[in-house]
Amino acid sequence: MKIVLSRKGFDSSNGGVPSPVLRDGTAVSLPIPARDGPKRFRDVRWRGGSLGPLVEDLTGGRVPAEYRCHLDPDLQISALSRRPGWQPAFGQHRVAQRHLEGQGVGRGDLFLFFGLFRAAEQASGGTWRFVRNAPSVHRLFGWLQVAEVVRVGADTVGARAARPWLSDHPHVNGDSWTATNTVYIATRALSIGGRESRARGGGIFSRAERRLRLTALEARGCSYWRLPGWFLPSDGPPSLSYHGKKTWQRDGPWAYVESARPGQEFFEENGDLSSREVRSEAEVAATAAEADVMVGVSSDVEPVGFDERIFIPIAGRIPEGDPLPLCDGHSADLGIAGRAAGEVAHGRREA
Repeated sequence: MKIVLSRKGFDSSNGGVPSPVLRDGTAVSLPIPARDGPKRFRDVRWRGGSLGPLVEDLTGGRVPAEYRCHLDPDLQISALSRRPGWQPAFGQHRVAQRHLEGQGVGRGDLFLFFGLFRAAEQASGGTWRFVRNAPSVHRLFGWLQVAEVVRVGADTVGARAARPWLSDHPHVNGDSWTATNTVYIATRALSIGGRESRARGGGIFSRAERRLRLTALEARGCSYWRLPGWFLPSDGPPSLSYHGKKTWQRDGPWAYVESARPGQEFFEENGDLSSREVRSEAEVAATAAEADVMVGVSSDVEPVGFDERIFIPIAGRIPEGDPLPLCDGHSADLGIAGRAAGEVAHGRREA
């Protein structure tokens, strides 16, 4: 299994501010503004209302609720009014897609989406604001395991006709896409180590738990990450794409590195991830929060790896008898980790 860390959502370059982590621990990845987006911020549903006021408040009105957005990855069934058959999906194109294609990312591989986040609160008047002096950090907010790779190219009309449930996705709308335009569709259930789990194939983590944080606790900037030690094999080079020449440090079961920037996808490949290597629940999230696209590997560190149990308590089990067991969530862009276990994305230092 290849694991891709994909960077998505608001930051200093897209939207101008981080995405918020609310007082109750909810992490809300804000889709980036896009002039040609098929939906507006006010169209995206959130907490029984619209996402628009949250975006407008946190940006000081610079990004109004009426502005169009790029809702991708599209992971949350409740975010829009859905057509029958909807599934989580994620689009990519140009350089990032060529990197994914070059790394052989496809069916069964796992995207872990991360972004830049900062604590936020509601003022007495009901408006949203960031918590004073709260740091901005990279953290994981969603995932998607690939069931199908759809080569859309410029034929967005054909893509919508073939899959009407995908019609609201930005990568099947508009006329500016190139031949690289590709959509990744989620599996019904998450499978790790050859074993189908009770977790859904795509969704969002409902809480900003510590184990989902990529930025090291002691870091002065958000781009200094703490990752599971298998990203830095004892018998070879680092397993994360774009990071082979970076200065890595190991401390116990952890590996530390200044994440690459800029970038969207990082790839990590470990060819043969056994069930023994995916048992630990503690650190899957800590590997992916900061990069745009990175790929990593997990091969021989049993205490630190990927475990289906990380996805279940945070994202919810697949309901018994549910014909469309999908998780809610929307996320940002991608990173890849390739050999068998995990993916990592790269990050940029934010002001």
